[in-house]
Amino acid sequence: MSIGQRIRTARNALKLTQGEFAKPLAISRGYVASIENNLQKPSEALLKLISHEHGISIAWIKDGAGEMFIRPEDIAEKGVSHFGGQHIPSLFDYTEQAADKLPFEQPHESAAKYRTGSDSDRELNRMLYTLRLLWSLNDNRLKSWAVIQFDRAFPPDIIEKAQKRRRDTTGR
Repeated sequence: MSIGQRIRTARNALKLTQGEFAKPLAISRGYVASIENNLQKPSEALLKLISHEHGISIAWIKDGAGEMFIRPEDIAEKGVSHFGGQHIPSLFDYTEQAADKLPFEQPHESAAKYRTGSDSDRELNRMLYTLRLLWSLNDNRLKSWAVIQFDRAFPPDIIEKAQKRRRDTTGR
C-alpha cells in the first residue's frame, strides 16, 4: 500500500471527507486528493501535521508499521516528556472547569437516575459521561477517536449477539 492509499484509509477510518481532513491542515481538498491518488508526495512537515491533527502514526503512514492511530497514552506521555509535566495540572483544571459548564449532568449528579447500588451501573454512568464530555468539546479528532475505540471494543458481531440475547430474553 502506498502513502497515499494509507492516508485515504486513515481518512476513511476517521469518517472524514477530503475537505474535512484538509481543513485543520490548511491545505486544499484537491491537494488531499492528489496525495491519495499518488500524484503528490506529502512533505515531512505535512506528515507531522497530519499526525498531530488527526492522530495518525507517521510510521504507519510511511510504511504501514505499527498501529494506524497513535494511542492517547502515547500522546500524553509525549506531552509530559515535552513539557516536563509543568502544564499537565493546568490542563486537568481547565478540563474540570469546562466540564462544569457543560449542558449535561456529571456522574455524581446523574448517578441517582441509574443507581441500583451496583458498581456496574456506576461504571456505565462514568462511561456515558465521558462520551458526552468528548462529544460536547466539538473536536472532530476526539470524536473520531472515540468512534474508532467504540468500533474496536464492540465489533458488529458482538453487537449482533447482544441484540439477539436481548430479543431472546425480553421478546423485543
